[in-house]
This record gives sequence, C-alpha cells and structure tokens, in this order.
Amino acid sequence: MKYIKSSLFLIKYIVKNFKSYYPVGLMLVLLGVANTWVSVISLRLLLDALSKADYDTAIRITIAFPLIAAALNIVSNDVQRRQSTKSKLISAALKADLAGKQMQFPQDLLERQDIREQYHFAKKCSEEEVIGSLLSASVVLVSTVINIVGSVVLFAVLNVYVMLLLLVLAVASTVGTIMRMQYKFEQQEDESPIEMNMYYARDYLTGPVFAKEVRAYDLRGFICSKTVYWIEKHFLLECSVSKRFFKKFWWTYVVNFVQLAVTYTYIGILLAQKTITVSEFSTYIAAILVFTGSVSGMLSSAAGIFQNAKYIHHLKTFLLYDDANAAGDRITIPKNREIEIVFSDVSFRYSEDGPWILKDINLTVRPHEKICIVGVNGAGKTTLVNLLMGFYKPTKGHIYFNGQDISHCRRSDCLGLFGTVFQEFNIFDFSIEENIKMGLSESHVSVPTAIQEAGLSGVISKLKDGEKTYITQRVDRNGVDLSGGERQLLAIARALYKNAPVYVLDEPTAALSPQNEYALYQKFDEITQGQTVFFISHRLNSCRLADRIVLLNDNTVAEIGSHDELMNMQGIYFKMFSAQAGYYQSADNFETGKDFEGGAEDEENA
Repeated sequence: MKYIKSSLFLIKYIVKNFKSYYPVGLMLVLLGVANTWVSVISLRLLLDALSKADYDTAIRITIAFPLIAAALNIVSNDVQRRQSTKSKLISAALKADLAGKQMQFPQDLLERQDIREQYHFAKKCSEEEVIGSLLSASVVLVSTVINIVGSVVLFAVLNVYVMLLLLVLAVASTVGTIMRMQYKFEQQEDESPIEMNMYYARDYLTGPVFAKEVRAYDLRGFICSKTVYWIEKHFLLECSVSKRFFKKFWWTYVVNFVQLAVTYTYIGILLAQKTITVSEFSTYIAAILVFTGSVSGMLSSAAGIFQNAKYIHHLKTFLLYDDANAAGDRITIPKNREIEIVFSDVSFRYSEDGPWILKDINLTVRPHEKICIVGVNGAGKTTLVNLLMGFYKPTKGHIYFNGQDISHCRRSDCLGLFGTVFQEFNIFDFSIEENIKMGLSESHVSVPTAIQEAGLSGVISKLKDGEKTYITQRVDRNGVDLSGGERQLLAIARALYKNAPVYVLDEPTAALSPQNEYALYQKFDEITQGQTVFFISHRLNSCRLADRIVLLNDNTVAEIGSHDELMNMQGIYFKMFSAQAGYYQSADNFETGKDFEGGAEDEENA
C-alpha cells in the first residue's frame, strides 16, 4: 500500500508542477493503441479483399497502410521527443528538490549509514533514466490495458472459454512477475552497501579529492585492488542472486509457454476444421500476439512501476521529511548581540550503546565573552561546538539561548546566529567574492572590509580581477589556486562578512605559524568586540586572549578560568601550556611578531 501511495505522490508532484505533461502522455497512449490495431485491422481487410479477388481494394489497402503507419510513426517520434524533454525537466526538478531537502537534514541524520543508503536509493529515483522509464512504463501500461480489452473482446466472440483460460494464465503470470520484482528489489537493498563501496573505490577515491595522496604514496595498485575487490564482490553477489532467482521462479516461464501453446493449438484446430476463415485466423493470431505482447508489456510496465515506486518511496520520505527544528510552530530566537548561552547537564554519545563523548557539561557563557576550548585529541571539543550549533542533539540535558531551549527553535534561526570557520572547511570553486558572501545579499560588513580584516588584502590586490577572481580553474580558466593558509584566511573573511552575534572558530589557523596565529587572533579579538567568540586551538599561547578557558578532560569540563587563573592552579592546563612553551617564542615576541598578512604564503613556501 505504501508503494501505491508513493506512486500517487509522484503523480501529484507532476500534476502540480508539470501539468503540460499529461496531454503528451494521453497522446502517447492513443498513438500506441492506434499503431497496434491499425496493423491488425489492415491485415484483416487485406486478406478479405484478396479472398474475394477484389484486387483494387487490396492495392488501396497496401498503399494506405504504410502511409498511415508512417504518419503515426512521425507523430509518435515527435510526441516521444516531447516526453523525453518533460522527463528531463521532471528529473531536474526532483534532483533540485532532493538536494535542497538533503541540505536541510540535520547533521546527525546525514552521518547515519541507513540514511545514506536511503539517500542513495532516492537519488536513483531522481535520475533522468528512471523518471523517463517510469513515465514510459505508465504510458505503456495504459496502452496495453486498452489492447488487452480489445483482444479479450475478440476472443469472447470466438470462444469465451479460451478467453477465460488466457485471463487465468495471465493472472498467474502477473502474480509471478510481481513476486520476481519483489524478490529483485529485496536483493538490490542487500546489494546497496556493496554497491556504495564499489562507487566509493571506483569513482571517489580516483577523483581530485585524494589526488595528492594517491600520487604521493603511489596508491594506484592499492586503490585498483580495492576497486577490483568490490566489483568482484558485487558481480559474485549478482550471479548468486540470478541463480536463486531462476530456481525460485522457473514456474512463471512455464505458465507463459502454456498460455501460448493452448491458444495457438485451439485456433489451429478451428482453421483445420474450417470453422474460421483465413482472414479470421490471421486476425485471431494477431489478436493473440497483441494479447500476449500486451500482457507481457503490462506486466513489465507494472513491475517497473512497482519497482520504481520503491525508489519513489525513499524519495518521498526525504522530500516529506518533517524537520521539526527547521519549520513549524517553533520558538524564534531574537537576533540581537546580547546572547547568553547555557549548557545544563549536557551529555552526548553517538549511539545508545556507544561511549560518552561528553558527560555532564555545565557551562554559562555571558554575552560578548571570548571562550577558548582546549583539551587533548578526542576530548570532545568539536563535538561541543557541534552541539552548540544544533548539528547534534544532546543525548541528555539542554542548551539554552537567552533562556530558550534550542531544541525548540528553528534550526535556520539557530544557525543564523553563528559565523563559523571549521577545522575542515571548504572553499568553493566560485569567485573570491562569492566565497565570502556565501549567498548573503547584504551585510553590515563590506567584502573589502572582511578581506582587509582577515589579512588577505595583500594577496587579492595582486590578482588581476581582484575579489572577482575565481578559485581554481575548474569553472574559470583564469582562476587561481590559493595556498592552504590563504584559504584559511578566506574562510575567516567569510565568517567576518556574516557579522554574526556568535563566532565559532574550530582550529581555523592550523596552516599558519604560531606567530601569525597569535597575531590573527589579536586582530580577530579587536574586530569582534561586542560579539561572543568560541575558538578551539591546540596552541595554548593564543588562549591568553580569551576571557575564559574551558579545558575538557575525561569527557567533561575539568578546568575553567582565565589563563592566569589556570596557570596559578598548576593543574592540567598548566602542564599542557608548560609542555608547549619550549616550542614557541616568548609572549613578548608573539605580541611584537611580524604582521600576519602574507604570513600564510611565507609559511607555504618555507
């Protein structure tokens, strides 16, 4: 039942967005029926004329039939072209809607394996080939039903018992076909993880994302072996499925054979007994072919629609996903600069039986406060900011913005409060200006100001097209490649342009030297007065700029206070800072070090 509802969902989607498709579909149905029965009727009339020695009529039929068939064929090709165009438009619209919905999905859902597999099936449904075959199958299904009715009427005139036998056999064949399709889809669901691994090894690992690692470590043989392994595993699984499939459903092929053998034998006997004429014999034979072909076409179309409906079900699930945090009657967070953030007994783990990543976090961040989060690798620093931004929901406890639980707030409102630079950020192959604006039409901070404050003015001033320059040559041949440090500064400029009340910097300066990192944080501290800032850094000297330092250890807040306070405690922070002190210059040298602009490029060339 749910698959029928899914098919109805797609029909409603097409009716709503592509009303012009249905006249095209109706034309294809009529043309399909006309093409079938014009040949049957023409052959009957031709044989009747020849049996009566009416050669003039026979010649006219001989001339007229090819002309009619050609005209129908020309019109059919034109309408099919229109259908193909509509299929492309529907596919493009579904892909856009699916992508848009996928980008609204909560981060924690996107990281689940079952959700990724569902999305894999949903994307299959949105492909042009699937949409085109689904629409074609719908047209064929209606056409074949009409043809079957016509054939049944002819058989009823000839012999009602033959008609009933054919219908019984057709029903048996239909049941068998549906069972086969159900079995195939179940096997495809089992194949999905293997298929995804095969695509990952074959397509993704050989792409530009891993290009440097592949070449630096000469991973051709390793990746090829992985690709061959998953391809072979997928092939062997398909072979196994095919064998089980034939053993399970061999009887459906016998039913189809009996269906043809009975009807051909019966009509041959009638002709031998001269109960029917040659022209009637040819008509009945043609009707049998129409009937069996239509039944086969109807079953194939119905099975195709049924199978595609399972893909549509996944697509429907995504498009109709009720994201309670994204829309609906949710609490709106006022967009002001006075935001108090409270973590109240917050605990988090990724699964019910998994280890606790954070445990009993209690933290109050006052408006405009600068907070530095530190701790060893795996202490939960990034998880903490992910919870803060609503990417994950606390397993236990609550997070409040100005006294409002963020789980009751619209996600878009929540995320709108943050300007972010993640540890693993992405720079798009767009222009520098577009990478900074990120779709924002206007901001209280101009693009040149954000560039200057991030320390990129010197780099961009050397570019011929300035901030209009594209990143890489993938989109524009005149594009440029920025160094790792320059990309980080561009990501920081993006955050500054948003001019959000709260900034989250998750180790955004890893490609900068300690001197340049400290100088950048000094500058960032100056330009974010009146804004709340969370930043994560492994270089503890930069933490001296924070109002308070939150040290995570053993999944909870182990120490909290200013730099001087934590140093006086001589606890974990004191030991970590002392261990790093030997690697860095003195604090005075940090503060009087060279200006950070251009430092990233210098470090890249060092």
